[in-house]
Amino acid sequence: MATVLQQLKTLLESRDLMQQELEELRDVKDVAQDMAELVEIQKGNEDEPLTLAGRLRKKYPKASKGMSPQPPDSMWDMYLGW
Repeated sequence: MATVLQQLKTLLESRDLMQQELEELRDVKDVAQDMAELVEIQKGNEDEPLTLAGRLRKKYPKASKGMSPQPPDSMWDMYLGW
C-alpha cells in the first residue's frame, strides 16, 4: 500500500511539473507569435517604412518609454554623442 501511495505522489508531482512546463511553453508561443506578427509585412502595407523598432514602439508603447532614441544618421553623429 505504501508503494502505491509513493507512486501516486510521484505521478502527481510529475503532472504538476508538466503542467507548469506547458504554461511556460504557451507563454513562449504567444511571444513568438507576437514577434512573427511584428516582422510580417501585411498585404497593402508593403510600402510602409516602419522599422521593427517602430513596430515594437507602436505595439508596446508602455514598454518602449525607456528605449533609447533613434540611432544616429552617421558615424560622425555617433562620435559627437548624437
